[in-house]
Amino acid sequence: MLYIPSNKNTNSMSYFSERISSSINLCLGHNIKFAKNIKEQKCLEYLSEREHNVENAFFIDDIESLKNKKILLIDDVYASGATLKEIINLLLNAKIENIASIVFAYREHNFL
Repeated sequence: MLYIPSNKNTNSMSYFSERISSSINLCLGHNIKFAKNIKEQKCLEYLSEREHNVENAFFIDDIESLKNKKILLIDDVYASGATLKEIINLLLNAKIENIASIVFAYREHNFL
């Protein structure tokens, strides 16, 4: 199981992911890291802004340890899907193809 870290320095995603992984007996990886500082996605109104904000914003540490594994990817909020798509593309580009994702909340928003 992997989680997409929060850029607010709250470690909330780490906290919740640890609780979930222990309760369902899954290994938890802390492999997703920030490659650069990004703005909070909720502050960006345009879809293009959100996509540009997270473009090349992450890297996967120790990617080889994830090869041939099933990945459960967790994110906090799905609004535009830009962050989730960026991470999934990183995994797919590394030939990690067995990926499922869950999010804690869905934010309905009509992006411009």
